[in-house]
Amino acid sequence: MKFHLLLMLTCAFTSLVTSYQPCFAGQQHVDPQTGLVIADGYKIVTAYCIGCHTAKTIREHRATLDGWKTIIRKMQKTGRWQFDSHTEKMVLDYLSENYPLNSLRVHD
Repeated sequence: MKFHLLLMLTCAFTSLVTSYQPCFAGQQHVDPQTGLVIADGYKIVTAYCIGCHTAKTIREHRATLDGWKTIIRKMQKTGRWQFDSHTEKMVLDYLSENYPLNSLRVHD
């Protein structure tokens, strides 16, 4: 128990000090220019989202899958990007997996 707590605290501290990125079980690859996690859906998110939002805005927001869906649908109602269902799924999966509601939020 103490070992797991120590490991979690070490991971959190290292994450804050070195990369300002949340610490997860696996090592994440981060784009040095945007600071966004490089994972499935990364290219689509940068293609669609960075046109209107800074990468920092994306990194600082956290939501559940339903929360991200609500955010995206609200933007679509105001005349911004319209996604086909496949693209929407990729964007939502990327955002909810890499910027979930319960993860660390760091303002840089």
